Amino acid sequence: MSIEGLVDPPSELELRTASRNKLLNGERLSCQIQVMADLTVTTSYW
Repeated sequence: MSIEGLVDPPSELELRTASRNKLLNGERLSCQIQVMADLTVTTSYW
């Protein structure tokens, strides 16, 4: 999932999990994101 908008930076937990799961550069785990304002989410699986 890619995100455009204001969100918090990835935590250490998210970075470790992303590395283990081989996420592409810039992809985030939606369950780990704190939304700060309106945003756009793009996925490749829907």
